[in-house]
Amino acid sequence: MLAGNTEIVFQQKGLNAQAVAKGITIVPDCGLAPGMVNVLAQYGIGQLDTVSAVRMFVGGLPQQPQPPLNYQIVYSLEGVLDYYTTLSWVLRDSKRQQVRALSERETVDFGGAVGPLEAFHTAGGLSTMPFRYEGKIPSMEYKTLRYPGHAHIMEAIRDLGLLSLDPIDVKGAKVVPRDVVVAAIGPKLKKPEGRDLVALRVIVAGTKNGAPRTLCRRSLPRATCFAVSWHSRGSSKPAPQTRKGSTMTFARRCSSFCSRAFLIYSTVGSPAWGDMKARSGVSSIRWPM
Repeated sequence: MLAGNTEIVFQQKGLNAQAVAKGITIVPDCGLAPGMVNVLAQYGIGQLDTVSAVRMFVGGLPQQPQPPLNYQIVYSLEGVLDYYTTLSWVLRDSKRQQVRALSERETVDFGGAVGPLEAFHTAGGLSTMPFRYEGKIPSMEYKTLRYPGHAHIMEAIRDLGLLSLDPIDVKGAKVVPRDVVVAAIGPKLKKPEGRDLVALRVIVAGTKNGAPRTLCRRSLPRATCFAVSWHSRGSSKPAPQTRKGSTMTFARRCSSFCSRAFLIYSTVGSPAWGDMKARSGVSSIRWPM
């Protein structure tokens, strides 16, 4: 899996001439984060005349968290650990900077059954946006969402060297610490029957027609899906019609998403919409006020 590694994305972009010559189309970083979250942020940027700050928060979480990590594998444990150990690009004072993963933790409250989550820097979520908007947008950052306490534990594991990729000598054998961690905790974090949810919030602040404006797209977890909707502070919108769809449906619609106001996205392993609707009781979701 190459998505989420910005350095590899730049290597892929370096192959553009060869791809064009052979008629091949490659769209890297096109998942949830990076991917959907960047599309939402770009849409918000396009709605404003000037942009002062962009903040993205995303987390794939278990609906029934179990200690001590309150996390379950929804795609790749190796990928998660890579994000936790790689420096994260941000924009500050319109300049690119790198900050440590798992740092600058803050609380983001989603209310309802999800409640407060902790947000912290991880690598890859912004993709190439800091390079595109350096000198144009003063502040931009991406943070991963987890249940409270997760980052503190993972930071301790990392700082003890247990996520290192450098082999160490153990009783005469060379062992990679991260391989041991993956082998030891990976099976405990796999929940074949576990349901997951996605918490998402994208905030774009700036001006429109000379007046301050803040746009926020946020997720509203319901059963095995989440809904997202733009709203502008101080304004209201009519309730749109619910759109039905699966992960593949979302992928097909992604290219035209900026013209859409509403989307339902079924998470990994979720059933078809009809079955999900019958079990969850969800029939429609309205714009937040």
